[in-house]
Amino acid sequence: MYTGTDDQLVPAQDAINYYERVIMAMGGLKQTQDFFRFFLIPGMGHCGGGSGLNFRQGQSNDIIQDSDYDILSAVVKWVEKGIAPRKFNVKTFNCCDSVNRIGFQRPIFPYPKFPEYSGGDPNSPSGFRPVDHMRGGVLAPAAVYLK
Repeated sequence: MYTGTDDQLVPAQDAINYYERVIMAMGGLKQTQDFFRFFLIPGMGHCGGGSGLNFRQGQSNDIIQDSDYDILSAVVKWVEKGIAPRKFNVKTFNCCDSVNRIGFQRPIFPYPKFPEYSGGDPNSPSGFRPVDHMRGGVLAPAAVYLK
């Protein structure tokens, strides 16, 4: 599952809360990540767009994902070979600059890991490392809405 932090229709907090409820129901993060991973995409809008990174693929003026490690291939690898996705490299593209098309790149890690700048080129995935962040911390919907 993935969601953008700039999603205007489904707030990222709702997705985080849902994932945390799955973790509780499954008895822990490890048990949950055996079959279900969640990626939070900085700056992405609802299913794509937004000012940040993006998973939409194949549209020349859009921000697209690194073709060497796309979502579908990762899911197939997980289902068929048991190798779960540990990260995605995603890019932004400058829509009107044919010379400097790539804006910046970031690795995206499964929640609760987030990319943290560790030095080097801030526009390259190699300048970031996965860091565990505090889980949860978002307001939960009232119980009546969760039935």
